[in-house]
Amino acid sequence: MTHLLKYIKNYACIICLLFITQSMIAQEETYSIPDSLSGKTYDYLFGKAQEIYQTDSITSVIYIKTYLAKAIHEDDGQKKVNGYNLLSYYTKKKDVKFFFIEKSLLEIENINDINKIYPYVYIGTVYHDYFDYETASMYYLKALKIAENKNNEQAKYVLFNNIAKIKEHIGKHDEALSLYKKNFAYEILHKDTIGSIETTLNIAESMRNLKKHDSASYYYHSIVDRIYKEFPHYKGFLTIGEGICLLYTSPSPRD
Repeated sequence: MTHLLKYIKNYACIICLLFITQSMIAQEETYSIPDSLSGKTYDYLFGKAQEIYQTDSITSVIYIKTYLAKAIHEDDGQKKVNGYNLLSYYTKKKDVKFFFIEKSLLEIENINDINKIYPYVYIGTVYHDYFDYETASMYYLKALKIAENKNNEQAKYVLFNNIAKIKEHIGKHDEALSLYKKNFAYEILHKDTIGSIETTLNIAESMRNLKKHDSASYYYHSIVDRIYKEFPHYKGFLTIGEGICLLYTSPSPRD
């Protein structure tokens, strides 16, 4: 349960999974901005793409391609990075996705460090999703170093969460737990209710992986009322997690 959704709110808020064919690669340099979109601002193009992606994904891609074409014409490195990463996010096709990521990485070198954080988070997340944890960690750590240098607390704790998930995947549950607890303290301090619910579930999962089933149950029970009343979409995670704990903590039936 990475904090990619938190990142997407900063980056695009676009959750559409649209199939983009290889023809998009060939079209990239020759794409012509439609007359109806000529002169439109980046905010307008970005907003329209977000507004219609669920109902008209093809037109939504046109807005993003126009955004990118405008950025290329104006040689705006930050906007080019945004455009390439947005097109990457739209596609299911792995080779096209990584084609756009490579284009983004070429542009990232030319922008200010503070603006590299979320592109690196996104790129790390893509590698994470394809189970390339080593490369994902590399980009997460690049972003974390900048976030710490620039005192970007929000980005830092997003990255702690994402790095913790990798540590869980590779069996370093103690290290993951330590990062989750840092996140939890930050989220409570900043009254991030949804974040703290997610992190509580992550803490419980780490406890469970460490065979600390009573402690895991404590964390599950600490949020059960709020999940059932306010956040029912988390009920599945809670029920499965606590069910696993009960398998280990319930007394064996007598013969």
